[in-house]
Amino acid sequence: MVRWFSKRSRRAFGAGLSAGLLVAAGVLVGGWSQHHGAADASLEALKLKAVATHSGETFAMCTGPIADGMEGVFFLDFLTGDLQCLVPNSRTGRVGGAYKYNVMADLGVEAGATKKPSFLMVTGVASFRTGGGDVRPADSILYVADANSGNWVSYSLPWSRTTAATGQPQGGTLVKIGFGKARDLELRN
Repeated sequence: MVRWFSKRSRRAFGAGLSAGLLVAAGVLVGGWSQHHGAADASLEALKLKAVATHSGETFAMCTGPIADGMEGVFFLDFLTGDLQCLVPNSRTGRVGGAYKYNVMADLGVEAGATKKPSFLMVTGVASFRTGGGDVRPADSILYVADANSGNWVSYSLPWSRTTAATGQPQGGTLVKIGFGKARDLELRN
């Protein structure tokens, strides 16, 4: 019978195989934990940040972030052009902010026009860089468009984190920050 390995060679081979398996196991465990740690971090960055928008024939509403995890709800009445934003206060659980504005003039909608306006409304996330001070623009921009004319306008609102933290109400008017025309041609009646 032929001996392939001596007793000493078998021990050396066994020790080398064991060391190799331990290194491979360490690499696998390290790679797995690093991969899952990175996945957890990337999932943190990909948290769902959803807003809701819905409209009917004469009314639209949508939500958008305001500040510090609080979301506002925007209402637009197509008949009057009145736009409102209500923001809950995290300390009191009640309405902590109320803002109003009328969009008709900004969108060029004539009062009593034969063709009633057909509004679209959505929000977008924004992070304004402002110089100091407590009052800052909200963390979202509200976009309103008139589908008949193609005119659009965007709004924000001033938000005081200090006032919100004390539970005091705040409000005023929405602030126009941009406008334009999304359609280059005029539609005929």
